This record gives sequence, structure tokens and C-alpha cells, in this order.
Amino acid sequence: MPNFIVGKRKAFLMFFQLVLVIGFSVFVGRLLHARLIAKQERVSQPVPYTVVLRQTIHHSNGTVTVFRDITEAFRSDGSRAVQLTPIQDPTTGVIRHLTLASGNKVTIDELTSLKSTYTHGHNMAMLQRDPSSKCLNSLAGNPMQQNSLKEIVEGEETISGMRTVRISDNGGITDWLALDYGCAVVKKRWDFGKDGGVNEYHLISLIPGEPDPSIFEVPAAIREVSPSERMDVYLRVTGKNCDTCSQNLRKAALKQDAWYSTHRPVK
Repeated sequence: MPNFIVGKRKAFLMFFQLVLVIGFSVFVGRLLHARLIAKQERVSQPVPYTVVLRQTIHHSNGTVTVFRDITEAFRSDGSRAVQLTPIQDPTTGVIRHLTLASGNKVTIDELTSLKSTYTHGHNMAMLQRDPSSKCLNSLAGNPMQQNSLKEIVEGEETISGMRTVRISDNGGITDWLALDYGCAVVKKRWDFGKDGGVNEYHLISLIPGEPDPSIFEVPAAIREVSPSERMDVYLRVTGKNCDTCSQNLRKAALKQDAWYSTHRPVK
């Protein structure tokens, strides 16, 4: 009889432990599922906005140049557009860089009516910062800086009535990012050191919501060419063939040709 009682007790303890294990597994499973769903919802919902910054160059010799306006636009599907509008020399024309949720990346030179298109392979959630991480991480959850530049949060400030977080890196760049507007950059400072001068970017406008569709439009009549051909035509049209900076631009375009030739969109 005592052995029978002991056996029943052991069986009961084993059954109780089994119930605990099953219950804990269900709890952990539900917790992980909830986190996965939350992450999916966060990743699938970028914040749409359009922000315009004006770039001013403070040269090391004390002169100042109001250089250009930079427009950055995000759509709710994660697509991103960056438009560079020259102020110092409007004859150099507008350049647009589009990274589209379709998987294509397009650089459009409106002066020469040329474009270069290739597939980018980006996870679109990696293009926009996550406000819940103080803008240090992307919506995909990884650090925005994945190279030798390391970012740190220096504090929070109010810029044009907006809550911003101030982030700097070890490359001389400081960004002020709007926490309530998808971490849009509303102020920027790039210090090139004693002999390099400083670039400052100040807010012109920030418009929440879906951007004007025109900034993402690719004109049907515009001609497709390789990056180096596009740059050659640009340098010829603008008459900047002998400029050192322009030569560097052409070298960069030549390096892009290899990627361009192997990552053409499937028609």
C-alpha cells in the first residue's frame, strides 16, 4: 500500500510538472507571436512625410555659399525620394534619386533628360528610422549606421516647435531628427575639420502625410543610359569637364557601371 501511494504521488508530480511545462510553452509562444506581430506592424507602416532642408556651406576661408535645397520624401509603402535643387548655380539642374518599393532605384537628371535604373535589393524598412529607438535604429530593427561611423544620442531639443533627438557620429555629422514625424531630419551639421569648413542644413518645410506624387514620377520620354554616360553628358552640358570635383564624380559613375550592368530590371 505505501508503495502504491508513493507511486500515485510521483505520477501526480510528473503530471503537474508536465502541465507547468506545457503552460509555460504556450505562454512563451504567445509572447513571441505577439512580438512578431508587433514587429511586422511596425515594419509595414513607414511614416509618410516631405521635408525640405537648405544647405549652406561655411568655407574655411570665412566665405559662405547658399548651395542647394534638399527634399526628402517618404511614402507609406516605404519608397523614398531625394531631390537636389541647386541654388548657387540653377543651370546645373535638378537631380532626383528614387528608391522604390517595386525594387528599382532610379537616378534622374532633369537637365539632360537622362536616367539610370537598376534593382536595389533593399529591405525598404531599413531606409527609415524608428522613433521608438530614439531614431538610432531602422524600422527593420537594425542600427542605421552599419559601418565605421557610430552614432550616439546627445539629447533632445525643440526645433521649430517639434520634439527632436540630437544624434552625432564620429565622422563630424550631427542630425536633429523629429520624433513625431518619422525621424525626419529637420537640422543637420557636417563639420569637416579646421581646414574643411562646415555644411549646415536648416529646415525650410516639413509636411506630414503622403508626398506630392510628382516627386516619384519617372517621365516616359526620358532616356535610359549607364551612370557613366549620364555623367559624361552632364559634364559636357554644364561645361565642367576640367573641374577636379567633376572628375571625381565621373570616376564614381564608372564604378557604378559594373553594378548597373548586372542589376538591370527585368522587363
